Amino acid sequence: PAKTLSGAFLFVSRKIKMLRPLLLLSVAVASSASHLSVCYSFFGPVNDFGWTYAMNMARSYVDRQLDTTSDYKESVSFMSPAEQEAVWTGFVSDGCDIILGGSFGFTQIGHKFATQYPNITVIVAGSCLSCFSLPQPTNYAGAYIKIYQGKYIAGVIAASQPGVKTIGYVGSERIPDSFRDINAFYLGAKSVNPNITFVSQHVGSWYDPELERIAGLQFVTLRNVDLVAFDSDSDELCKVAAEEGKLSVGLKGDNTIANGNTNLASVVLDWNTIFRKLIQARMSGDANWTSEYQKYEFVGFDEDAMSMGTLSTSLSASTRMQAKQLVSDFAAGVDTVFCPAAGGYFDTAGTWKTPANGGPCFDNGDLLGMTWLIDGIQDLGTLVKKTSVHVCYAFFGPITDFGWTYAQNLARTRVDVEVGGTSEFVESVFEMATADQEAVLDQFITTGCEVVVLGSLAFTALADKYAQLHPSVKFVDIGLCLPCFGIATQQPNLAKAYVRFYQAKFVAGMLAASQPDVQKIGYVGSARIADSMRDVNAFFMGARSVNPNIELVVYYVGGWFMPREERIAGLRLFHKHNVDLVHYDSDSDELAKVAAEEGKLSIGMKSDSTVSHGNTNLASIVPDWSDMLAVLIGAAKDGLWLAKWKRQEWAGFEQNALNMGTYSTKVSMKTRAAAEKLIQRFASGDDFVFCPGSAGYRAIDGTVHMPSSGNCMDDIQLDTMDWLLEGTVDLGMMQVPASCPAGTMLDALSPSLCVNCPAGTFTDRPEQTACTECGFGQFADLEASTACRVCPAGQMASATGSARCTLCANGTYSMGGDEDCTACPEGTFRAEPGGATLASCSKCDISYYQPQAGQTGCEACGDGETTRFLAATSRSDCVCAEGHYLSGGKCSPCGEGLSCNVGTTVPGQEAGYYVQVTDAQEAKYSVYRCRDVEECPAGPPETCAQGRWNLACANCKAGFHKGNNGMCEECGNDGAWPFVLSVVVAIVAVIVLYIFSSLDP
Repeated sequence: PAKTLSGAFLFVSRKIKMLRPLLLLSVAVASSASHLSVCYSFFGPVNDFGWTYAMNMARSYVDRQLDTTSDYKESVSFMSPAEQEAVWTGFVSDGCDIILGGSFGFTQIGHKFATQYPNITVIVAGSCLSCFSLPQPTNYAGAYIKIYQGKYIAGVIAASQPGVKTIGYVGSERIPDSFRDINAFYLGAKSVNPNITFVSQHVGSWYDPELERIAGLQFVTLRNVDLVAFDSDSDELCKVAAEEGKLSVGLKGDNTIANGNTNLASVVLDWNTIFRKLIQARMSGDANWTSEYQKYEFVGFDEDAMSMGTLSTSLSASTRMQAKQLVSDFAAGVDTVFCPAAGGYFDTAGTWKTPANGGPCFDNGDLLGMTWLIDGIQDLGTLVKKTSVHVCYAFFGPITDFGWTYAQNLARTRVDVEVGGTSEFVESVFEMATADQEAVLDQFITTGCEVVVLGSLAFTALADKYAQLHPSVKFVDIGLCLPCFGIATQQPNLAKAYVRFYQAKFVAGMLAASQPDVQKIGYVGSARIADSMRDVNAFFMGARSVNPNIELVVYYVGGWFMPREERIAGLRLFHKHNVDLVHYDSDSDELAKVAAEEGKLSIGMKSDSTVSHGNTNLASIVPDWSDMLAVLIGAAKDGLWLAKWKRQEWAGFEQNALNMGTYSTKVSMKTRAAAEKLIQRFASGDDFVFCPGSAGYRAIDGTVHMPSSGNCMDDIQLDTMDWLLEGTVDLGMMQVPASCPAGTMLDALSPSLCVNCPAGTFTDRPEQTACTECGFGQFADLEASTACRVCPAGQMASATGSARCTLCANGTYSMGGDEDCTACPEGTFRAEPGGATLASCSKCDISYYQPQAGQTGCEACGDGETTRFLAATSRSDCVCAEGHYLSGGKCSPCGEGLSCNVGTTVPGQEAGYYVQVTDAQEAKYSVYRCRDVEECPAGPPETCAQGRWNLACANCKAGFHKGNNGMCEECGNDGAWPFVLSVVVAIVAVIVLYIFSSLDP
């Protein structure tokens, strides 16, 4: 069997059997009369359920009927000219007897190969040699279908259907093939309803399902058409019509079978007969070929080249009969489609068009060259697809919150890629003043934002205001709640996009209660509004579906992004209410952190907290805004806003808007399976959470809330839910100071939250979770101190956390701010405590010394001793006092004739005395009073006046004689008197010696 792989740009070759070797132009090979090889060059993919699909069906038919073998390449029209020629050259090399080109676009290459290879027959479906002023070779045949006949009948069927007042027609390329079929369809419709509204728009391609869809949706939403028709190769517009609850008329394939009863009929092309007859003529020989090859250039019902497919059951019997009659007329050769009663038509430009032959009908030449539309058709031209859209985001919080805004920012980056957009954003807009918020949006408008996404219900009023001010800009508010702000009318350029978190909350509750040892659950709510209360209730119901006795304690913190308050609430739930697991609806992941720190369990929200915080987080409710925003932003880009702006208001698992993140390994496989089963149930459209039936729900205050109708509460009830289920322990709004001031510390478990710092500690900034001890040399003598003071001079703080300072001990001092007092240095002392400076240490007095620091007094020198200076630091600083000299290791008083200054070790000789050193080592001296003061001057011991010597300096030295002032003068060489004088002096000296010999030294 043949193997095919189809796709718009996949080129698949199917070879059934190779019949003969390579054909060369110079070698003629006789072909079998009953067994030919036919190669098909198809325009598009064989599964387009249109043009190529019909031709491929004919290929199979011919193989069966004529026993031919075939080969084909699909989507050849999407190749470059060189690649196309390579395909056809390959056919020649493979020995193909006939090459069949499946499109008008192959006219030129077909003519080239027919001319170059006269032994090969070329058939081109849709051929138009005259369009290129080319002669027709005898081995070249054109084959085309008068699709306009079927289009005329389709127009009749469309306009005959009740309720069809406006028809939209999506054309492919703006060439005669399309213009001709549009005109025929319009003429058929107008024959039934002369006032029919008819709009056409081209998409510039024969096969572009995406652009065809956009055009069809624009017809439905912007033009409010009742029925769509087309001439493209795909059946995308039939799908669009079915999805939108509109009607369609198909083309080239039986779209009623493929797309259902909303498709009234289809112009089904049937190439079977045409291909069979032409190939059979070639098999029968040249004579037969010559008589046949020009017969099928433009045929219709007369050659069974098409049918109206399967008719919808919605068609009336009279419409069916009328369609059948028209088919019969065309088959009989009665073709009056382009035979205007007035002799011609006005085109949309107001030009009068008449048959070129002057006859009553436009002939084939006129039809094959038709490039105009009949007046009355609203021609919208060619749809140009935008390749990009600029989107601006005003985010509620920081993109790093790992929650609400984090998820939206992820969606922003994904949508940019998916939709082909560019984007910019401003974060934490909610924290801004109103004027600053408006300045952000004004800047967005100035920079050319085509879509503005606001990231919170809180921006509802702002979104409404700017949607009114800028109607050409599209606005999307995530969580839009107009009734919450008293706004009655929703602007057509303002869309809501929100997620049914409550579905995942139910699953989360089931997961929590399924965990072993979880008997009590804590829930930290944000604002006490419907969004939160609805989710709390869904979570509680999910938990009670597993454990009817489960306890749920709810604490509200008053805002969506309050990590501080969320942490406080979590700690209180764990420590004061003994919950086993905590869940929340805030934008941060603070509570998942707290649970991990406390060794407790959590279920995350808005980001995958299992990935972030580990196995203590069982699962996470992760919103995915990507699909919702992609639909709305894509709709704005493609001109389909009004088709989709109301379809994304509230999405859940069914639109992939939620997932449960990463499961902890603590979650059993059984529990996971149960969770996935619930998710599949939601995904299938079964939203059972708030479906109490006739029992309703009893709230905490005892009131019973019933569905507005049926078994389930509607979206309005869910959007305004302001009560909690009976059994919920509602702790209300947590009342804590907004900030703990300096001088206090934040203690989550304290009733007052802010606890004064005890004496000896402080906090210098608000919101501290611990008080800091005063450092060394500092103190804080009061509670709630915001700073520590430095110990004053004379005091110290030797430990941190001191409430007071202590006085410096005796012998020490401090200049202030010291851990320990400083010891008074050597040579000083302090006898009292509280020394404040170095000067407060007293210096040791004269005759005292202190070799150690930190003393309260000084040591005295010995008898007869003193110090040369104050603040002596050593015993060695003690010397003999004045009037004493050192003798025998102690200071002895000086006697008459001795001179002793402070520190004397060798006494001096006073004037008028002679001091003889009797024992220098023992410091013993003999003192003599001199007869003449001038002879014994003051000085060291044994000092005499000039020229004198001996005891008491009584004698002149040899060669000297007594002179004036007690001195002796040197003698001259003449005279005897010096000798006499010497004798006299000697006698006197003896006498003096005798006198003093009895005196003590």
